[in-house]
Amino acid sequence: PFWRYVSKFNPLLYFINGVRFGILGHSDVPMPLAIGVSLLSLLIIYVIAWRSLKKASYTRW
Repeated sequence: PFWRYVSKFNPLLYFINGVRFGILGHSDVPMPLAIGVSLLSLLIIYVIAWRSLKKASYTRW
């Protein structure tokens, strides 16, 4: 039971369930939740990448 709750915090669970729903028409989690978590995690990754590229100096050694 412990790992069932821990796995709910993994964004890959929601990505994989979205693909599973697209192929099989069945998902373990509700699709609005899967879409919301997927979009939120993509937004967080985008902001982190944008900030790191903004701070980079782009110089060679």
